[in-house]
Amino acid sequence: MSWWFKIIEKVSNEGHMDSLTVVDTFGVCTPEAIRYFVRKVRNRIKGKPIEAHMHNDFGLAVANSLAAVSAGAEVVHTTVNGIGERTGNADLAHVVLALKMLYGVDVRIRLEKLYELSKLVEKLSKVKMPPQYPVTGRRIFWIESGIITGWWFKALKHNMPL
Repeated sequence: MSWWFKIIEKVSNEGHMDSLTVVDTFGVCTPEAIRYFVRKVRNRIKGKPIEAHMHNDFGLAVANSLAAVSAGAEVVHTTVNGIGERTGNADLAHVVLALKMLYGVDVRIRLEKLYELSKLVEKLSKVKMPPQYPVTGRRIFWIESGIITGWWFKALKHNMPL
């Protein structure tokens, strides 16, 4: 890996790099591997934003994006509804809501618009989302206990920060 860092550092030091994107093109990395790699990159590449671009072949695009952020990545590439080649990419709504609710990171996206945006992209792309799809699926509020939806509705009703 040292040869890779030498190339990246040379490009960075000569001013030819605005940011560096860590990519899991095949969607095969684990969150631990992404966290390890982004930390190594963050420790070596100074003064440039680190970006994360994850594919979802094993269903880990969101988890890997969050791992990248926890290790120092400042930008996450996402798509609405996770749409992308093969099995897709990290879903915008999933990443944004997890960052906000689980990590306390506010990326200043209007959460109340995510469902509407998801449905618009579903209509325009003609890519149907499963009803149980996290965050924006139409069955998200169909649960027995009502604990999660009760909290969600209370937060929205009282304009509480989500």
